[in-house]
Amino acid sequence: MKKYLAFWLAIMLSVLSFSAFAANTSSSYTIFVDAGSTGSRLHIFQYEKPLFSLPVVTDVSSKNVKPGLSFYADHPEQAGPSLKPLLDDAVQFLQTNKVAPGTVVVHVFGTAGMRLLSQDKQDAIYNNIKTYLEKNYPFFAPVPKKGKTLQTISGQMEGLYGWLDVNYLAGNFQNHQSTVGSIDMGGASTQIAFATNDLKYWKDEIVLNMNGKKYRVFSKSFKGLGQDQALATMSAVPGASACYPLYYEFSPGMFGYFNLPACSGLYKDNVIQNQHVTVSGKQSFIAFSGIYYTYNFFQADKTPDQSMLEERIKNVCSVTWDQLQKNYPKENVKYLSAYCANAAYDDELLYRAYGLQGNQLTVTNKINQKDIDWTLGAALYSLIK
Repeated sequence: MKKYLAFWLAIMLSVLSFSAFAANTSSSYTIFVDAGSTGSRLHIFQYEKPLFSLPVVTDVSSKNVKPGLSFYADHPEQAGPSLKPLLDDAVQFLQTNKVAPGTVVVHVFGTAGMRLLSQDKQDAIYNNIKTYLEKNYPFFAPVPKKGKTLQTISGQMEGLYGWLDVNYLAGNFQNHQSTVGSIDMGGASTQIAFATNDLKYWKDEIVLNMNGKKYRVFSKSFKGLGQDQALATMSAVPGASACYPLYYEFSPGMFGYFNLPACSGLYKDNVIQNQHVTVSGKQSFIAFSGIYYTYNFFQADKTPDQSMLEERIKNVCSVTWDQLQKNYPKENVKYLSAYCANAAYDDELLYRAYGLQGNQLTVTNKINQKDIDWTLGAALYSLIK
């Protein structure tokens, strides 16, 4: 009798264990909105949480709108409705895939554009979004204001999320390989993050466990050093003409005459002096976002060597504005006029301020055919806490 009971008990435990494992590995969904300085992008992530291994997270849908939430600082009542195209698309995607929207949490994470606003203006925007979601959509209700689903994240956390994303996509956590650092260039801020054992900058470090391994991550964000803000700061100082194409009128009555050394000096003296990070010569980095688009324009992303980048900047930017437009007829005029300045800024920041060598740097917007985006890192972090 005892053997009989023991036999059935073992079977029951096996069934329960299998059921628990299956429940923990079934697919679920979560939504993260990257509320950046120039626009908002909604991502739908499908994820599984195995009991004893790293979560599996996949970006299954994304869509963006412009402008960013910070644009509504003086009209917060328009913040929620501005996300309607994204939310409508998300509902349709979930319903098509037979997922009940009421089981899905929506996270709206503001970044540098929102960090520039006062707390009162931020709260007004998030309160409006919360109310708009609750009245118009069947998503899992967000928590009250200042909660974790509707918030402005710190620059440090934004940098950490980017680092998590880059190394997750590369398979470094899954395969217990050495990690790489990340450099994210946004419009209003830039982030740098890397694993370290150095306690020198302990205030800028975050400790976490990934797949059974402990990491100490240095993560630093520099407000105002995003390429758009850096460009605006540089453009307001004497000599800014050196950063624009010849004869380009960047301000009423002010025309460009591009000169790389002079432009680099303007960025060094008026923008980059606010950062104080020099990295180890042994640490590899992946740079993405704004840096990628600039390098890609100069066809320097495949081999990001400083001398090659500088040579290409000089070759491309030595012509007049009219000729530059003829050389690149498909480029948006706004972006085309800023590429030379942005390239000079990247050159000064990466190679002189951070002290990187060409063999330390990879510039890309994809890893293993997947887009780099810090929101995946945010989703991953929410699952391992």
